[in-house]
Amino acid sequence: MPDHLSKTTRSFFQEVRAAALMSPFSDARYELDARLTSLPPDDSEVVPKLIARLQKALGAVPKARALGAEDRELLGYAALFEAFHRFADDFDALIEAQRGKTDPVPFVAHRNIAEYLTPFEVDVERSLELFYQLRRAFVFLTRRLPGDEVPMRALRHRLWQQLFGRDTLHYHRRLEGRMQDFSLLLVGETGTGKTSAAGCLGRAGRIPWKGDRFTTSYERLFIAANLSEVPGELLTSALFGHQKGAFTGAIANRAGIFARSDPHGVVFLDEIGELHEPGQIKLLRVLQERSFSPVGSDRTERFDGRVIAATHRDPDTLVGGRMREDFYYRLCSDVVRVPSLQERIASDEGALRRLVESAVTRVVGTEDRAMAEEIAEVIERTIPADYAWPGNVRELEQTVRAALLTGEVKTRRAPESKATAWRAAEGGDLPLRELVRSYVAHVRAMHPTLEATARHLGVDRRTVQKHLS
Repeated sequence: MPDHLSKTTRSFFQEVRAAALMSPFSDARYELDARLTSLPPDDSEVVPKLIARLQKALGAVPKARALGAEDRELLGYAALFEAFHRFADDFDALIEAQRGKTDPVPFVAHRNIAEYLTPFEVDVERSLELFYQLRRAFVFLTRRLPGDEVPMRALRHRLWQQLFGRDTLHYHRRLEGRMQDFSLLLVGETGTGKTSAAGCLGRAGRIPWKGDRFTTSYERLFIAANLSEVPGELLTSALFGHQKGAFTGAIANRAGIFARSDPHGVVFLDEIGELHEPGQIKLLRVLQERSFSPVGSDRTERFDGRVIAATHRDPDTLVGGRMREDFYYRLCSDVVRVPSLQERIASDEGALRRLVESAVTRVVGTEDRAMAEEIAEVIERTIPADYAWPGNVRELEQTVRAALLTGEVKTRRAPESKATAWRAAEGGDLPLRELVRSYVAHVRAMHPTLEATARHLGVDRRTVQKHLS
């Protein structure tokens, strides 16, 4: 007769399994970790204490083969959870070693991981793949989308779901290898970090294991194009490629971004609202049939990756206007909104100082709290508390750069906030020239270039510059 886990151990392992399957950024996971360790959810010792308790429990249970099926499964989850944290530093070292390299590097720690997991009768190869993906997702989401504000924690949770669904077990059994069918639209003001969010998802895709390494570099998994920066006549070629002689200037065959994408990767299309209707029709074919043809060619090529798009526009105003309805609904398996800097600051009174500290670290390459404190004080003294930060995180970073060089800061427009200018206009108290300048500055903050701003306003670049001066 098979041995069995004690009632206490079984209950503990069941909660460990629940934790292992949850998003690490969810409120439910914070609450569960706190309950398992009797510590506040944000205590830095939560994970170490939980792992220490788990290690003690694992050391006291029978070998996997001696247990019944249900207990053996629980033991396997407990072992995987412990192993993931035990070898986290090894995966972090691999992530760092792979950074900037397009060819995969060996992962020597796989032997130690295999030796540890084998007695628990789990699939070592699939475990390596899942561990690496989970760790990349956690590292990229926390490092590239930092912030303790509620809107940012919610964003990281939503993006984690875009990688692993509502729970990791469901993903592992049903969705692994099928995430390319789930296209995504990121919505947010210019400068909020939509490209960073897409990059986190792209670089955290599943990578198969073979031999002594993963089969590709995560650096190959993400390829991006800003559709507002490519002239209309060249946009289709940039996306789908072209055949030599397809049009004037096509002096050689050229592969578009869909042909260059890794089968496990992401194609990120920023400012999707700028894509003209012929391009939408061709992209709809990619999304529905997973195929496309280069300009001037009858050859059909296959695309196996995932499409993530982004726009600064309100999706409701896009449909039926700039965007075909059938294209919009096929594009959006889900819509995730990236919060503005103003929202983040409004949600937490300490957010601005933390954001400045993070920006200083990025700009100078090392943490300098004294410098960050000094710059934060200058910003708080100079810029009104209700300033809208139309350029969002990008504008804050440039403000920090200016303060580092000159000790002073200034906003791109008058210290008066956007909301204040709008109220003055409604009351008839704003001169026409100021009203036009305020509106043009507002639209400019929503676009990456002067050319894109001019196209949106229906004027030329010089007119935009005139109104901003």
